[in-house]
Parts: sequence; C-alpha cells; structure tokens
Amino acid sequence: MLLTAIYHILKNKEPYNPDLYKRSDVRQVNREIPVEQAILLAQAQGYRIMAAAT
Repeated sequence: MLLTAIYHILKNKEPYNPDLYKRSDVRQVNREIPVEQAILLAQAQGYRIMAAAT
C-alpha cells in the first residue's frame, strides 16, 4: 500500500491524501454477484467448472 501511494504521488505530482488509501482497505461486507458471473470469474482464474453430481 505504501509503494502504491508513493507511485501515485510521484506520477501525478500530487500531495499525499490518506483518504484515498483508507478506502482501498475497506472491503464490502455483503458482496454478492450472480452465479453466472462467479462462474466466469472462476474460469478466468483457470478453474474448470463441472456440473454438480446428484
């Protein structure tokens, strides 16, 4: 996180703004996505999705 802050400070020539970096630490508690999107995300990570055995 520190390196990211330094990178943006130097790249954009802007002063440090701690509020910008506090937001990136907070994750949403109830993150929900449709099943189809979850499958696509898993496939993009290299997982092979198979039908559930009944």
